[in-house]
Amino acid sequence: MRLRGAIRPDHAPTLDGEANDKPGYAMGGKVLAIGYMKGAMDALGIPYA
Repeated sequence: MRLRGAIRPDHAPTLDGEANDKPGYAMGGKVLAIGYMKGAMDALGIPYA
């Protein structure tokens, strides 16, 4: 089975030094979350472009 569609981080963690004026949407936390998702996909053998 091949799944298709987009994934995106939502409500990512706020990292130290980031403004917390919009909790869950700071850029550093999103970068961390994207790297985490890519690592999980690599470990499971799921391709991404």
